[in-house]
Amino acid sequence: TAVCLIHTNDSGFEKGDTEMKKQSIASLRQLFKAGRFTEELVTELRQDERKGIQQLLKQYDGENRKKEEKRRKFIEMTKFEKKAYQRGKRYVAGVDEVGRGPLAGPVVAAAVILPENFQLMGLNDSKQLTEEEKNELDNIIREQAISYSVEMVESTLVDTMNILGATK
Repeated sequence: TAVCLIHTNDSGFEKGDTEMKKQSIASLRQLFKAGRFTEELVTELRQDERKGIQQLLKQYDGENRKKEEKRRKFIEMTKFEKKAYQRGKRYVAGVDEVGRGPLAGPVVAAAVILPENFQLMGLNDSKQLTEEEKNELDNIIREQAISYSVEMVESTLVDTMNILGATK
């Protein structure tokens, strides 16, 4: 029977506890949900053959893959900003718009300047985010932005000036 050794305060057990203990799946699930799995604990749990533990490790591995994918995507998304900073630019603005014609209603454009060391894993095209994710990211970005602006041009102006003129 496999056992796991828990001996760190981070895991919720007293430091110096060197006695081998087989933890309940429920208590380990709580540690996992609290984000308190250590690499040492995971290594020990990989030796545990209980089905519930193996399912928990599968979930842990899946979440780690998602985090790594978000990190990779963020690095890819910010490559142009990194190049601009390397060329000595002090501020780099990200710009986006939505609504490209009178049938869609107004055109809304936004620009944001973020700190050079800004990192926000999970940032993605808004069409790929849930409403909850959009709101959470929006709050973080507005709080940490050096500057931002959101502007709207009504469809009547778009009709009059065409989309290119209306977005200048």
